[in-house]
Amino acid sequence: MRKFKMANEEMLPELKNIMSVCFQDVFEVVDLFFKNRVCLNDCFVCEEDGKIVSVLHIIPSELQINGKIYKSGYIYGACTLPDFRKRGIMSELIKFSEKEAMKL
Repeated sequence: MRKFKMANEEMLPELKNIMSVCFQDVFEVVDLFFKNRVCLNDCFVCEEDGKIVSVLHIIPSELQINGKIYKSGYIYGACTLPDFRKRGIMSELIKFSEKEAMKL
């Protein structure tokens, strides 16, 4: 069963492992990213049968258009484990994260 949710502290080891696998980064680089750049309130995951298979971050930002400032965000670090790709998981995760980010 597929579930979409916001990340939490308990998920950190699994999140770091997924990003290390997907981006082929050494664990120390991924660990630094999580220590210095990640707010778990901006991190969204897809679980399939209780295992995290996909993750993305929405980095908060602002846009200025015609002098007016709008809250915005951009997707960063979006990845899905190789065995779970081409199943529409990331598309669903993006839709879920957009809805959740609008609530923040």
